[in-house]
Amino acid sequence: MLYVLLPCLNEAENIKILVKKISDVCKKDFKQFQILVCQDGSTDDTSEVVKKLSKDIPVELLSYKKQRGLGKAFNRLIQEVVKRSKKDSDFAIFLDADNSHSPKHFKEVKKKIDNGYSVVVVSRFCEKSVMKGFSLFRTCLSLGISIVLRSLFPIRKDDDTKLKDYTSSYRGYTVGVLKKAFKIYGKEGFVTEAQFTYTFEVLTKLNLINTKITEIPLDYRYDEKIGESKLNLYKNGICFVQLIFKLLKLKYACLFRKVK
Repeated sequence: MLYVLLPCLNEAENIKILVKKISDVCKKDFKQFQILVCQDGSTDDTSEVVKKLSKDIPVELLSYKKQRGLGKAFNRLIQEVVKRSKKDSDFAIFLDADNSHSPKHFKEVKKKIDNGYSVVVVSRFCEKSVMKGFSLFRTCLSLGISIVLRSLFPIRKDDDTKLKDYTSSYRGYTVGVLKKAFKIYGKEGFVTEAQFTYTFEVLTKLNLINTKITEIPLDYRYDEKIGESKLNLYKNGICFVQLIFKLLKLKYACLFRKVK
């Protein structure tokens, strides 16, 4: 069973396009799938659009009346998946609802999961990755952050190279690894970040519990997004620095327990 998870804030125009794309891919390549949209305090017609789509597509709406943040939407979605799923081998693919992430990568994500990986990052920085419509400033900023994180929190892949993209939100997770994370960190302790920084938090915490992680190239189409970015760089920058110190403390606490 595939669960497709979409956090959504004022994405009525984009969600209408993306859900149809997802449905077309899933009907072709997967026997069972469910799309879950977490509407995070949207003030546009997002809810109405999703409800209309649900008449022909297996898409369901979860809602927050007030905006709580991307990390909170992610946590609600994965909790919903763990509650619904009956098999650890089921998996969830999380992607942005702004139509910049193409569902054409789903099949490759599933292939990696079938080969034993618990987390698959659809990465902007692999050799064959493509980015269109993303500003040079944002590209350099994302790359710079990933370089810093590679140094402080290295995640080794099977070929002994380091994971390159720590902040891509486009990822596949097995239900089994989500259950394991909840058991170790707690349902509210696994994802504590409300902002975009949750992407780095989740990946680092999963790596600390010996999760098998890999990445595949992403065809990133920011030029197909309708509307402006909702990412607050200043707020996320502050959260990013604070999170680094918090996770360094957790990392060394884990190392201490292993030595002890």
